[in-house]
Amino acid sequence: MLNIHRKLFSGVFPEHAGKLRLKDVTFRSHVIPAPGRIQYRLTDIVKDARHIIEQARNIGDREERIQTILPQIARFHADCVVIQPFIDGNKRWARQVLSALLVDCGFWPGSRIDVEDRERYMDGIDKSVAGNHDQLATLILEGWVRLEEDFSSGSY
Repeated sequence: MLNIHRKLFSGVFPEHAGKLRLKDVTFRSHVIPAPGRIQYRLTDIVKDARHIIEQARNIGDREERIQTILPQIARFHADCVVIQPFIDGNKRWARQVLSALLVDCGFWPGSRIDVEDRERYMDGIDKSVAGNHDQLATLILEGWVRLEEDFSSGSY
C-alpha cells in the first residue's frame, strides 16, 4: 500500500510519498484514525481485499460477481479514503488501489468517475462509511461500464 503511494507521488511531493502521516487530520465529518492506528487499519484493509478477491474468484457468473462483489469493493474503497493514511494524495491513492482490486476481482481496471460526479462520489463515500454502499457501488459500476465502453470502442 505504501509502495503504491510512493510510486504515484515521488515526483510530486517526495518528502511525503509513501510515508504515513504523523499528524491528526479531518475528512468531512468522519472519525479519522489517529496516526498510531493507521498501520493497523491498513492491515485490516489488506485482509479485507484478500477476502474480496477470494470470494470474487469463486463466482464464475459475471452478473452475480457484479451484484455480490461491487458493494464490497465500494465499502473497501470508502474505507481506504476515510483512513486518510497520508498527508496528501489519499483519494488518488484510494482510486489506484480500487483499480488494482477491480482487476484482481476479474473486472476492467479502474472506474471513470467524471468531474461532474464529484459530489455524488463524496456523498457516496459518506453513505458507504455509514453502512449504505449502494450509491458508491452504483457510481463505481457506472464508471466501470463507461471505462469498459471506452476501451472496447477504442476511444480511450
